Amino acid sequence: PRAYYPWLTMPTAQQVLTARAKRHHLTPSTRGSSDSDYLRILAQLAPFRPPANEFPGTPALLHDRHEDSAGATAMTVAERVRRNRHVFKARFGGGRVAYVPTSELPLFIAAYRKERDLTLEAQAVLATLEHEGPLHKPDIAELSGVKGRELSKQLQILQEAFLVYEEQLETEWDNPWYHLEREQGDWLENLPDRGEARREVLRRFTRSYVATTVDEAKAWSGFPKREVAGYLEELVATEHLAKTHVEGWGERYVVTDLDDSEFEAEQTIAILDPGDPLVVTQAQRLKEAFPGLPVLKYIFIDDRIKGLATGRWGINPYDVDDVIVPEEARDGQVREEIIGKLRRHFPYPEQRILRFGGEKLDS
Repeated sequence: PRAYYPWLTMPTAQQVLTARAKRHHLTPSTRGSSDSDYLRILAQLAPFRPPANEFPGTPALLHDRHEDSAGATAMTVAERVRRNRHVFKARFGGGRVAYVPTSELPLFIAAYRKERDLTLEAQAVLATLEHEGPLHKPDIAELSGVKGRELSKQLQILQEAFLVYEEQLETEWDNPWYHLEREQGDWLENLPDRGEARREVLRRFTRSYVATTVDEAKAWSGFPKREVAGYLEELVATEHLAKTHVEGWGERYVVTDLDDSEFEAEQTIAILDPGDPLVVTQAQRLKEAFPGLPVLKYIFIDDRIKGLATGRWGINPYDVDDVIVPEEARDGQVREEIIGKLRRHFPYPEQRILRFGGEKLDS
């Protein structure tokens, strides 16, 4: 296969989109089927957020990136992997909950740890967990004297600093909290340098995303823009990336390890959550493409996000108001496949898809 290096012809925008779909495991030929595949894909795309507007404690679901060989649902696979402690829940860029492979945790701690001076309340909570943990929140409140919303606030601060962690093995509201150094001190013994860790996290991002701008890499990682620009330039210097013009897009940082097989287009449909790494990276463009619409899910067709399911989330079962897709996706097999995949997220009759392309669907 032909490799794409700076001194050779760079890929076109269409080739980038095709390769990106494959590297995000959104095409039939690239989907995983085993638990080891789940972990491999998660490592490539991590930190990976759990779906929005689900039960607290929902794991990272690889819908349309992973189809279990034994027919298990995406939830069953994710819960099985989590129950075996192969994935770890923490707070990463912007304090958002996400999952990473447990085996890769030192890398992500080094890249995302948010150090700050601790308040007296935070110190009290940390000391309580160090001497009495693991504890559930009611017990932490009783022993530390920090209660209610203030306790939740301090636990989040300590979690972002990777001083404590919540062990989430089941989809439950209340889980035990641990003092990280006391329980898992080996994770902290050989942390990489923060700059090296952030550069590696961005290298993985660019490998999956194929061609990026500084703003896109910042949106995905949550790292400061100036740092992101510097790390991308370092990846150019090591020939992981080439800084080049992509026709129709302008200047991009493009990976240098593409081959011709990745430019072979595949027909595919995937339903993406608002917290999906592909969505997070393109958040600004998607807001401009679908202005003013409340988003439940995005719809990926062939090589890019082309539509969405719109509606307003509610605690009780709620409906999809409409499915917005291009005209060519509003009938035939594509339409039926989109509806079928949406039903996995919004099961009928508990939840209805009221309209598809503006036309009435469920009554």
